[in-house]
This record gives sequence, structure tokens and C-alpha cells, in this order.
Amino acid sequence: MPHGLTQQTKPSLEQQLTEAQAQLDEVLGEVTAGIRNPTHFDQLEERGNAIGAGIRRAFRGER
Repeated sequence: MPHGLTQQTKPSLEQQLTEAQAQLDEVLGEVTAGIRNPTHFDQLEERGNAIGAGIRRAFRGER
């Protein structure tokens, strides 16, 4: 490894799931506050899909 560069360690499954939980809590907070319009709904759906994909990657060791 070149001088000055450090190898990043992969986050543990627990760390990755904790991160996903925080992201999901943010989405849930917005849903609880009220979905403003169809565009907001679509944005929340996209974020939910991304969170789910991240969880799958975490379990598969792809992160």
C-alpha cells in the first residue's frame, strides 16, 4: 500500500444495520409528519428502496 494511505476496514454487520436503522428512522419521521405530495411520496419510496438495498448488501457482505 502506498505511503500515507490507510486501508479502510469494512463496517461490521451491526454497524451497517445501525446506519440503516437511523436512515429508516428519518424516513419514518417524515411519514409521521405527513406526506406532502406525490413527489414527496416518490422520494420517500426511493429512500426506502435504497435502505433496503443497503441492508441486503450488508447481509451479503458486499459493502
